[in-house]
Amino acid sequence: MRRIAIVGFASEVVLEPDGRNEAELVGPVVDAALGAAKVSAADIGVVGSAGSEFLNGVIGTVMGAFDGLPCWPPRTHSHLEADGAFALYESWIRLLAGEAEAALVCAFSRPLATDRVSVLGMQLDPYLVAPLAPGPRNLAALQARALIDSGRYGEGDLARVVSARRADASSDQLGGQPYVASPLRAHDCSTVCAGAAALVLAADGPATASSAHPAWIAGMDQRIETAGLGRRDLSVSTSTQAAASRLGLPGSVIDVLEVHAPFSHQELIVVDAIGATEVGSLNPSGGALPADPIMATGLIRIGTAAQAILDGHARRTVGHATNGPCLQHNLVCLMERDR
Repeated sequence: MRRIAIVGFASEVVLEPDGRNEAELVGPVVDAALGAAKVSAADIGVVGSAGSEFLNGVIGTVMGAFDGLPCWPPRTHSHLEADGAFALYESWIRLLAGEAEAALVCAFSRPLATDRVSVLGMQLDPYLVAPLAPGPRNLAALQARALIDSGRYGEGDLARVVSARRADASSDQLGGQPYVASPLRAHDCSTVCAGAAALVLAADGPATASSAHPAWIAGMDQRIETAGLGRRDLSVSTSTQAAASRLGLPGSVIDVLEVHAPFSHQELIVVDAIGATEVGSLNPSGGALPADPIMATGLIRIGTAAQAILDGHARRTVGHATNGPCLQHNLVCLMERDR
């Protein structure tokens, strides 16, 4: 079977709105990723993109973003209303099937909708949960409480995660903050912002020609759990466990692990679910807490993990992405320097 590698990656996070539209956000990172991969737009046979018009609050913005992509002459292009990590999965499958020699995957986020709670509520069970109109933080708090009640972690562990991810926070300061949804405080919840990411995939020979250290995708798996929150143990992530087991990660050594955790307690749950014996560096990028461009955050985690191999700093890395309430849908990508 042919092997696929990530050979170029670029991203940009915009903490404060600067007036740029989707095309202006995604265009520069696409150019940077192609340049890093030493691949021209003409070499791209498959384009995978991801974003959300619902979160933007403006219909048609996805079509506008295509101005920043290599769409002419016509080629296979698939767009998902999901995180870019899942567009990566689809593009990887297309290359494995022999549809092209190189693919571009990109994601963009400009969450300007004034009522994000209602937008994200569309992911909930439409009969039993959505009518209650719970906010994302309220649902995350239920999960955090379940984790604490399990006895594995306490609020101090959540504070330590926050202090490790946010440069402006310390464990001592966090204890005095009021709850936004007990047991979560404001710093336990990610800072939603705008941003974009792009990475380039290449197969076999082209991958070797593009980079001295391609990040070969040794495996990628995604699993989803029931939408019924009361029908699963929220203190664990069985979908992440299943994906990690499929890739042989439990009991292994990982040089770099990038976890997509919009809430502090979710980092603890995901790391436990992956089950590695040793992790050299956990979320060296800072993770999702300080900057969360929804729909691009998961792709950034995978791209950052791949970049550690591309730079020659690591041999075995893992990127994780999630979607849905309480870690409902999870994707795990294993990358290795040695083919």
